[in-house]
Amino acid sequence: MRIFALSRIADITLTEKKFTIPRDFDYRSQQGASYFGIFYGIKTYKFIIEIKGDSRWIQERTWADDQKIKIIKGEKRGEVSGIELSFTSNQIDKVLDFIMSLTPIAKPLAPKELVANWEERIKEAAKNVSY
Repeated sequence: MRIFALSRIADITLTEKKFTIPRDFDYRSQQGASYFGIFYGIKTYKFIIEIKGDSRWIQERTWADDQKIKIIKGEKRGEVSGIELSFTSNQIDKVLDFIMSLTPIAKPLAPKELVANWEERIKEAAKNVSY
């Protein structure tokens, strides 16, 4: 599958060639049954992300068809300290971007590749901090 950014197309030539989308084409099977955009990867991962604090807006949205949300209890009775969001997707780069956008309240717990990439980005970001 090819993805085009229309804003990057510099020269167009009209041809007689025609393209027909195959009847059995299913985009959802290509992009990992999650809702992180048009990107896709070859490998499917099981993601687990811990999100601290007020996470109502995250709970209100569907991030993937198989998502599960586990409430993390606080120390006080009835208190909620956050959630654990889990789902499968093949969009590891877009999930990492999502987690980075939630810094500092989000932390990936799985898969290992995501955790390592997140740690590397956090360390790089820390190098850019000046006081």
